[in-house]
Amino acid sequence: MASSSSITRLSLDLPKNLPALVAAKFREAKHTNALTLSETIVRTVRTRNVPFLLQYCPSLSKKPTSASSKPQPAHQASKSSEAEASNRPKRVNPFENPSEDLFITDVPLYSPQHYLVLNKFPIIPEHFILATKQYKPQTHYLEKSDLEVAFAVLEAWEQENSRLFAFFNSGDNSGASQPHRHVQFLPVGNMAPPDTDWKPLIDDLGRQESSGVPFTWYSAELPRGTLTGERLHEIYLSLLQKAIGRVKSASADQTTPAVDDADTVVSDKREGEVEISYNLAMTTSRMVVCPRLKDGSSFPLPSGEMGEAKLNGTLLAGTVLVKERPEFEAIISNPGILEDILSNIGVRNPDTIHR
Repeated sequence: MASSSSITRLSLDLPKNLPALVAAKFREAKHTNALTLSETIVRTVRTRNVPFLLQYCPSLSKKPTSASSKPQPAHQASKSSEAEASNRPKRVNPFENPSEDLFITDVPLYSPQHYLVLNKFPIIPEHFILATKQYKPQTHYLEKSDLEVAFAVLEAWEQENSRLFAFFNSGDNSGASQPHRHVQFLPVGNMAPPDTDWKPLIDDLGRQESSGVPFTWYSAELPRGTLTGERLHEIYLSLLQKAIGRVKSASADQTTPAVDDADTVVSDKREGEVEISYNLAMTTSRMVVCPRLKDGSSFPLPSGEMGEAKLNGTLLAGTVLVKERPEFEAIISNPGILEDILSNIGVRNPDTIHR
């Protein structure tokens, strides 16, 4: 592929009928129990007239702590911790040797640097992942090839009159769960019940309709038909550097907006460790970067206990997942909780501070 050519499914030599290939692999994996699809209960909750999908997944509910556990003397606790640490199994990298039952295809087909694999524990059907074949850190800058292939996958769905939402979590406060570099994809048509008025938040980010979103984001429209890998990577770097500048300039308590010059690029760094946590989201028409300061937020429940919501890059699609029924019911009853959660996980959107 010439470096100046625009990104398409054909230019990157992706498999034909990729959406059908993913759907068939998902059906097979579900039938053979190679993956577990967890059911969710979904409601639409609005914050400042912006619709968010609130998802409750009962199977993710916290497991009760053993009642037999008792506090140990300090010297015993120390020995116990050391023993547990030495006996703890080494964390398995699920992307090092992907299961054949979940593996979809190498991408591109010629000289691949990435592959596609199904999510083993999805809550949305046909949730799949683009991972690097060789280990690369999730916290490093994305490379041109990462973004090229991700965009080509998005375009493959559009060519079939369908849509994907792509997201990437990087850093301790982003909702990231694996250190091996990977971008995730969700079919938009599978994300919400058909009778809701919800649409992906990313579609409105950058427009007036999204001015009530209480966290800061940076958005760029992607040119249609002429987008090269180089241009896509430059857009990513520009958005990310703006996000880094905003985090650096934001006050510690976030009670005042960041300074105006945070919207300028703060360095020309293009590789290595990214110094902030962030989420990236992408469709064929838009890319968004959201700087993150926390991976989640706690909130009081009517019972007097504390609930919690942890968010990853799907927040840029306009979805929030909770694991407990009381958390779900509390947010439905008081949508202001959702605004507080969204305000706490990133740099506060200065347009919403005094509303």
